[in-house]
Amino acid sequence: MRTVPRSANYINLTSPASAADAQVRLLSKKVDLLTQKVKLLSQGRTELPNTKAIDDQLAQLEAQPMAPD
Repeated sequence: MRTVPRSANYINLTSPASAADAQVRLLSKKVDLLTQKVKLLSQGRTELPNTKAIDDQLAQLEAQPMAPD
């Protein structure tokens, strides 16, 4: 039997564990972005350019379909 090496870019979404991993990575990205935004806001940096890029990235992540539970 031939084995195929698993690369970092390969995700088998038919496997429940892989789907859960993908969901965790997506949520982790959202948490990182929200943490950056909180740091900016806590420093008083509420100007639109500072938070707009983060909001845009969050919107892109929200648009991605999340794996069903």
